[in-house]
Amino acid sequence: DVLTAHFITNSVGNTELDRLEAFDNVIITTATEQAFANSAAYNVPTGLARLTGSVKIKRGDNVINGCSADIDLNSGVSRMNSCEGGTVSGSGAPGGAAKKPGAPRVHGVLAPTKKK
Repeated sequence: DVLTAHFITNSVGNTELDRLEAFDNVIITTATEQAFANSAAYNVPTGLARLTGSVKIKRGDNVINGCSADIDLNSGVSRMNSCEGGTVSGSGAPGGAAKKPGAPRVHGVLAPTKKK
């Protein structure tokens, strides 16, 4: 619902985007997955995004849920983090990353598959 942009002046005096912050109903879509959260901060120079609050990452039929996630938009690797004292849960299609619906895990990592 809310998106804020933070700009910096680079070494040659040009203004460039440094960081984006999103609040309420955050959705990040890549070529292989969708991530949902209450809030997110995206560091443009590094390509790293941190999602927090009721985080869900969907890749195909696979879904993992947790408190926060780190997404590297350059490499395509996503890491779901559990809540303090809690777990990450997931569900998915047979043969997918999560084979048992609702099976708790300490953390989950989604990495891109290589295209043939």
